[in-house]
Amino acid sequence: MTINQFRLKKLMTDFVIINIILNGAFYLINFRKHTGTVTFGTISTDLMIGLTILAVACPAAGFLNIPKALNKSTLDVTNRKKSFFNRMFPKKNSMRSLVLTVFTLAFSFVFFLVLPNALGVNTINHYIGFSIKVITAIIMSGIVGYVVIELTMDDYQDKQITLLKESY
Repeated sequence: MTINQFRLKKLMTDFVIINIILNGAFYLINFRKHTGTVTFGTISTDLMIGLTILAVACPAAGFLNIPKALNKSTLDVTNRKKSFFNRMFPKKNSMRSLVLTVFTLAFSFVFFLVLPNALGVNTINHYIGFSIKVITAIIMSGIVGYVVIELTMDDYQDKQITLLKESY
């Protein structure tokens, strides 16, 4: 498996698909008895709760699961160019998770709540509400997942290089 295949597989299975299912299910559960149209105000609570869960759980789970997957794989990342995220993020995973949580909530709030209201889009049907929820989950879990995978691969690369130096 190549690095890109590993990256894509982990991104899809560990982040995107899980978040589509969870956020879609939350929406369906919360609005199963609601009839007629909904407003952005109506779905904003559901959207922000789902995104908060995504923002907290994705990085935390990723920083735990991705290193395990890398240790089980046969990927050689010693010659891989480090991501630019490595310079931007703190070294501790707890702080990385906090930064990603704040980013996710701020980005989501602006682009999926403030922007539609500013454009005057207020009344929507359930299909649009559900679509907004799922699209938001896809976009944000993709961004967060990619950053988590890259940071974890950078850490793994450092570990592999250190082990190689010690063996000489």
